[in-house]
Amino acid sequence: MNRRTLNFILLFAISLFSFAFNLGEVLLRGWYWLHWIEYFHFSFLVAPILFMLWLNFVWNWKLGIKRNLVFAASYALCFVLLLVSYATLFNRWVIFLHPVYILLALVFPLLIPFLENLLLSKTFRLSVRRWKFIIVFFLPVAVHLIAQFLNLVLMQVIPFFFAKLGDMIFQFKTGSVIFAYMLLEGIFILLHKSEE
Repeated sequence: MNRRTLNFILLFAISLFSFAFNLGEVLLRGWYWLHWIEYFHFSFLVAPILFMLWLNFVWNWKLGIKRNLVFAASYALCFVLLLVSYATLFNRWVIFLHPVYILLALVFPLLIPFLENLLLSKTFRLSVRRWKFIIVFFLPVAVHLIAQFLNLVLMQVIPFFFAKLGDMIFQFKTGSVIFAYMLLEGIFILLHKSEE
């Protein structure tokens, strides 16, 4: 097994574990209704820590303090901004808002990970050409498609318990969005990692 294959297998494993950890936490602490938004999720710490360990492994444990701090800071900022944007813009009443606000509701969550990828590409010296950032900009779309597919799989495995996973909010409740984001961010890094 070559190193690149191992890197991908480890990435898939930590992404799947982070998803399972979040889902298990929600199931143990109360699945029904909106109780899951009332407490801090430990998966929000587990996922980035695992991802940082994976990053360090990919770079042969030579990332250094600066790069680790930049990732931690950018992750925290990205997480807070996304949480705020989804909480304030993506609600069931968005269709009654002015078209400008609807446009912001669609673009803002796409823009945040794009800016994070721009920062990380500079920090981690990823050889990404300008046109590739057009693809990166739409990465959140792929994230939600993958997360929704994972939820649909859950509906097939346990149809009675997960009977309403078609709603986008369940991507956050189950943690399938965590799996998708970690996997695609990791693939982005692996595909564009510069030789050192």
